[in-house]
Formats: sequence, C-alpha cells, structure tokens
Amino acid sequence: PNGTWTLRVCDDAGGDLGTIQYVQLNFITPCTAPIVAGTISGTAGALCDGDSETLSLSGQSTGFGISYQWNWGTTPGGPYPNAGGTSDMENTGALATGTYYYVCDVICSFGGSATTAEYAVTVNPIPVASASSNSPVCEGNDILLDGGSSVGGSTFSWSGPNSFGSSDEDPTIASASLTDGGSYQVTATAAGCVSAPASTVVVMKPTPAAPTSSENYAICDGGSVPGGQGLTATVVPLVSSNSLAFPGSNFQSDGTTPIVRSTLNVPALPAGAVVTSAELRLFNVVATSPSFRSEIRVSLGGSYVLGATQISTLGSSGPISPDPVIALPGYALTGASTIDLLLNESFNDGIVPDAVVGSAQLVVNYTVIPTLAWYDAPTGGTNWGTGSPFDPVTAGAVNASVGGTYAFHVEAVLDGCASTREVAYFHVGNNDVSLTFVTDGAGSDITWEIVQQATAESVQSGGGAYGNNMTEVDVTCLPDGIWRLRVLDAGNNGINGGGYVLRDANGNRIIDNSKGGDGYTSLSALANNGGFGLPLGTDAVIASQCDKENFDLTMFLIASPNPAVSAQFGVNNSNSGYQFWLFDPNGSYSRRVFLSHANPMVGAPPGALAAAHLRFGNLITNPVP
Repeated sequence: PNGTWTLRVCDDAGGDLGTIQYVQLNFITPCTAPIVAGTISGTAGALCDGDSETLSLSGQSTGFGISYQWNWGTTPGGPYPNAGGTSDMENTGALATGTYYYVCDVICSFGGSATTAEYAVTVNPIPVASASSNSPVCEGNDILLDGGSSVGGSTFSWSGPNSFGSSDEDPTIASASLTDGGSYQVTATAAGCVSAPASTVVVMKPTPAAPTSSENYAICDGGSVPGGQGLTATVVPLVSSNSLAFPGSNFQSDGTTPIVRSTLNVPALPAGAVVTSAELRLFNVVATSPSFRSEIRVSLGGSYVLGATQISTLGSSGPISPDPVIALPGYALTGASTIDLLLNESFNDGIVPDAVVGSAQLVVNYTVIPTLAWYDAPTGGTNWGTGSPFDPVTAGAVNASVGGTYAFHVEAVLDGCASTREVAYFHVGNNDVSLTFVTDGAGSDITWEIVQQATAESVQSGGGAYGNNMTEVDVTCLPDGIWRLRVLDAGNNGINGGGYVLRDANGNRIIDNSKGGDGYTSLSALANNGGFGLPLGTDAVIASQCDKENFDLTMFLIASPNPAVSAQFGVNNSNSGYQFWLFDPNGSYSRRVFLSHANPMVGAPPGALAAAHLRFGNLITNPVP
C-alpha cells in the first residue's frame, strides 16, 4: 500500500548480508485520468499599473506524474501565447495597465490533462493629476483651483495652507486673504489607484484700501477747471515687506578673505514702492571650537554693498543667541537685483570651518502708494484718467457747456488689484444764483454753503471775509437739482439786524431771510432737510400778496392760477390742487398744506380756483403751528 517502507537485505540463513543496509522506499499513487484542472484564485485586490499578482490553484488533480504549465494572453478566450511558470502558484510580475487572461494546464505524465477556466487580471491605470489656479489673486477675491485627472471618473483630494482641504475637483476659496497664498496639492484616485500629487502655487496680492474722495467740485457752464484743481482723492499707502531666503544652507566661514557663499536674486518691488528699511537675518550661527564668535564677519556684495560686519562680541565658541539681525543702511533697491552673501573670519586660527551660518534671509520693508483711477460707473465703466486732482473736462468725460451733475467713481489700484470705489460729483452749473447779505458788526463770522439735499455734500461755499455792516453779494451757479442752503455764524449769534436773500438769475427770491438774521445762533437752514429746486417753477403767490405782513385769520393766501391744475377740475379732483409750504428760513417752523379740488377750504370761492386759497383760520391749530 502507499506509505514509507524500509528494505533490509539478508543472506539465505536470514542473517544480515554484510553491513546492514536500509533503503527507504516511498510508494505513491500515480495520477490517473480523468484529470481535474481545478480553479485559479488571486491574492490581491485592485491592481494598479506596476503591481503584481500571485495566482494559485485549488481543487486540481494531484499525484505522481502531475505537472503544471501556466500560460497567459491579452485576449479573452485565448489564445494564450505567453508561457509562465510550472508550479501550482504563479507570480505575474509587474504588470502594465490592461487586462490579462491566465490559464493553467494540469498534465499527467501517465496520460491525460486538463486546462483551467481563464482567470482575468485587471490592472488599472494610475491617474496623472493636474493642478492649476487663477493665480495671482487679489486679496478679497476668490481663489479658483482647477484639478484634473488623466482617468475619467476620478475622485480628488486637495490640501493647502490654513489646513485647507477639499474633495471637489475644482474647489473655490471665497474672499481669500493674504494668508491663503502658498502651494496647493491635489491627488486623483481612480479604481483605488492614487496619483502622485500635483501642485499649484497661488500668489496673493494685497488689495488697497478704498480712497477718500473730495466728494464735489463745481464749475459754471462754459467754464473750465483751473490748473491743479478738480476732483481729488487721497489713498493710504500700502505697507508691506519681502522676506527672501538666500539659496542653500550651512554656509561656511574659512579664512580672512571674504568668500561668496550664496547669491540671492531679488525680484523687483511693485511700481512706485519706496523702501523704508531693510535687514539681514542670520539663523543658527555657530563658531567652531576653538574659534571665537567674535571673529565671524558677514558682508554683502553685488547690487548692495555691506562691509564686513561683526555679529557677536563673545570671545568663545558655540552658537550665537539670539539670531543676529543686521540693519542695512541706505538700502533703496526697488528693481530686480542680485546680492551676494560673503563670510570670513577676522583672525586665521587654522580651524576649518571657522564658523557655520545655518541660513540667511533678506527682509525688505517698503510702502507703495496705489494709483487712483477714475471711472464713470460704480463697477466696470470707462476709465477716464488717473491721479489726483482729476479734471473730467480736460479728460473729455464732461462737456462744460452742458449743465448737470456727473458722478465719477475713484478706486485705488496696486499691481492689478483694485479697491472698492468711492463716488465724487462734478457739477456744471447752468443756473446762476446770487446770495445777498446785509451783515452785522462781525461780517467775517458769516459763511455759507450750498449742499446736495440727498447727500449733504457741499457744492458751493463762500463768506468768511465780509465787511461789517455792509451789503455783500456772492454769485455762483448750480446744476438742475434739489439743493439746500446753510448759513453759518462763527460768533454763534446770527446776523444781528441783518439777514440774507437767495435769488435766481431772474431776481426771483428763493429764500428770503432779510429780516430774520437775528433769529438763529450758529446755523440758519430750512427744517427737516428742506431744500429748493432749480430751475425754479412758475408757481407763486399772487403778486399783490408778496411781502404782505398783515394777514389775519380770515384772510386767504392765494396761489397764482396754474392752467394745468385748473384743467383737472372736475376730472381728477382728489389728486389735483395746490400745495402751500409755510416755513421759517432759520428752521424753527415748516409746514406743507395740500388743498385738492375735492377738499378746498371753507369760504374759498367755488370753481377751479377754490384749491388755490389757503385760509389761515382754517388750519387745524390757531395760531399757525
């Protein structure tokens, strides 16, 4: 039977024949048909380009005379032209991307063979990742990262500054800050295969602060802007610095002759930059024993020269702490340049190296004044000029013969990065107005300004040099619009015994305060931000009532008939009529009363002119509030 047996050789008498010899005989069962090929299985999971797989058989025929032959091909179902190994296990070796089909022939030397079903080995490609961005990015704008993969359907993993991470293919960092600049890496994964990282460097550039505009400038139609005048704005200089590392590390100092140990390519500063200071920083400086730290000398050459400089006074070896910082007097380089770092020792003690500087850094501090750019829109629009002051007439943005208010928007721009815009108004006055003062004994205390009602921004102003107890007349101009007059008194006592009158070019009174100069202290202005419109309309009280000062409660204040209003009588009675405005120029009182055709005051004459009659006695309160 099968097993292991020992053979003993004896003589005829049953004794040992000479020296006892033992022969071990192994009896095994030979293979017999039918042969079973068995099943191929693998040991690896997903395979990536360059990986290998170990295949093995199970359930196949065994016994004496069995042999194996592995074969493979790249076509499903065969043929399998490539021969492999001859054991019951097969290592594929490193495989390129693709699908490989393996079979194993199980052969019995006594006859018969069988071939396994094919086993497919799929090798997936390793993605090639790509990374890009919209760098450089202005502070406050969005960083747009763009990832890619050579294999469709990949997933992505981003990392970057400030613990940034994202699984988006193309992530966005909204409203990025300066600290978001730096290197961003991305890997792509497909079918379990991970790419090598791809990276993109995002450069962040500072965005200037918004400028402060002068808000208003005015000329009269047909005029021009005197040289050196116009719309103005101011901007805060940007304070920044560059920190640049000298290439290399562990720079040695040998001998008394200065030797160049590193050369730094210094990039140009932004246009208009002014260097405020610069310094050389040294790190991990160590004097080799028995050399002294006081012997170390550092100098700079090339575009900026610094003579040999002692960085320590310690008469012993060892590290220098704190790290040395050397001021660089007179450093003013703003363009691209090169600077050499040189080292030497003051005394040749024969030690090599005498000292080692771990690393070195150039720090340049500077300010730069952004450029002011003027546009005709809050965003986009046409750029009409730069700088301050800005003359929109000369720039061609305004026709000085056409009255109007023109809005210009100014931004600060630095290295392609623009601030938010601030508005300023350029006025071309086509309405002449005059302001007549009868001054008191302190005429120089009186000043005035006309401001935009909506914004309170001053457009025209004057005063401050009037004579005492005199009549003074200022003539100016305003565009069409709604305006507000403010008369001020530095003495805080109004215009004792005097006053003022504002008239249009035809002499029509706009505001008459000729007898109310002592009715205010420091400011005379209409209440509730009241203003006046230009050009003046034709509506007014009837001529016989102008300057009337003896009204009683039974009398009517009568508006001059307006044909357009009269035409609405019987047609649109509820919404047509006359509005009366009763006010004190000094701001103590202001009341508007609307009388419609549908609700005229009691006692008014019937018909289309009833609404033109305001009876003081019919107001809600008495006396008039």
